[in-house]
Amino acid sequence: MRFTPPAQAVSHLAALALRLGLAAACLLPLAACQTLRLGDQEFIKPDRVSGFQARSTLQSTALSRENPAVRLLPQSLSVPSASADAAPVLLQGLSLQRPDALATVLYFGGNLFHIDDGGDAVLDALAGCPVNVWMFDYRGYGRSGGEPKVETLTADALRLYDHVRDHVRAQQPAGAGPVLVHGYSLGSFMAGQVAQARPVDGLILSGAAPSPRATAEHAVRRRAGLLAPLLKLEISEGLERIDNRQALAAYRGPTLVLAGGRDETTPAELGLAVFEALPGGEHKRWVELPGASHAGLIRQGPAQPAYCELVRQVAGSTGAPTGASTGAGR
Repeated sequence: MRFTPPAQAVSHLAALALRLGLAAACLLPLAACQTLRLGDQEFIKPDRVSGFQARSTLQSTALSRENPAVRLLPQSLSVPSASADAAPVLLQGLSLQRPDALATVLYFGGNLFHIDDGGDAVLDALAGCPVNVWMFDYRGYGRSGGEPKVETLTADALRLYDHVRDHVRAQQPAGAGPVLVHGYSLGSFMAGQVAQARPVDGLILSGAAPSPRATAEHAVRRRAGLLAPLLKLEISEGLERIDNRQALAAYRGPTLVLAGGRDETTPAELGLAVFEALPGGEHKRWVELPGASHAGLIRQGPAQPAYCELVRQVAGSTGAPTGASTGAGR
């Protein structure tokens, strides 16, 4: 498959940066706009807000044509509604199954990620690694119902991990097989929450940030410049509770952190702060991609070989894949 960024690839945080840019402009009448209040709606852009409509449906045709042994299967999981008296919400997604898989990856996408608009790019980027891949639309996005909040998204992430883990165990009762979690951008917060609460076998973070607050503060500095110190940020309680540095402080599983040197949304310095919060040791690896922006990090330079190397490490396989980088982590 041809790799192309999703049609809606403008990051949720880029949209936030635009809003913060407008806020910076309003600083001229300073007394009227000293405080910028950020809630879930600044970080979460479901379809009712973004207006997203899928132009096509991701199907197995192209995948099977390139590799007849690959299967792309529909998946679903019923989860509680945000309201106790409302009907359950159905999360829908896909899993790519391949006979040579050594492990399974549960992928959490960015804010505007949809499996029908970006899912093919993820599967294409990971085609060189021997992994099964699971991905779901967040509630309120694409194929999934419901209305997203920070609390429901993080709770859903744990439910999805449990669902995938149970499936792997059922398919491989003699040896459950490793399950890795990959979080990109907004998904890095979902992945961090899962790694904090569950026995994740391996972790990949790309376009990551320490917290929503850290991301917002970066956007303010970039957009408001010298006026940034005059702008006070107030962030909702739900967003304030999300902090990858705290979530990952005790995680010692194999970890790969990818950052783009030209990423203006979550720059490398934010990803590095997450990397440095991980406990020290050879289990973690930092890969900075100098020419990469926020989108498509796993397709760039040494990212794919490093990714495949991590998969083989987690699976207990000896030898690196062809072309894999063997450099030590930072």
